[in-house]
Amino acid sequence: MPLAIRSAGDVATALYLGILSDTGSFRYSSANAEAFDVAGKLIATGLDPWDTASNLYESYAPERMRLLGIVLPTLELSPCGRYASMIMSRDDLSAAGASAEHADGFVNYPRAIRGVEVALFSTKLRITILKSACVHAAPSMLASWHVNWGAAVTIMLLVRASPGHRKK
Repeated sequence: MPLAIRSAGDVATALYLGILSDTGSFRYSSANAEAFDVAGKLIATGLDPWDTASNLYESYAPERMRLLGIVLPTLELSPCGRYASMIMSRDDLSAAGASAEHADGFVNYPRAIRGVEVALFSTKLRITILKSACVHAAPSMLASWHVNWGAAVTIMLLVRASPGHRKK
């Protein structure tokens, strides 16, 4: 079905932002020919891709950057180099003057380390809750992660392994 876009208004911007974020800025496997084709058509309507991307990725609040400076030193890498994690506490949020939303996407920092297959970003926001985000850089393995922290909850997460990963 042909794409009929007549202006570079809010709809075109929203569509482009969706494609940009869903494809990881055209780096993920979802960055296929169709994604590039639709993005190209949106740009042809007059949409400015640099301005749109910079508004999404380069407009962080100072609180977010202070929080990142506090949390980044908690980065740990497993001895084998395949797993990495970071942790954030309520005290970290207070010290940065930030809210939990300012940490959105922090899991991408441990994920970006060469060789890391499983990245974990944990937040200790209350005594009895450990909330975690676990992301993997490549597609297709089922694994679980169990947490027993205080009287907390057990969290099971789906993570994906690189293609060709096989149990030995």
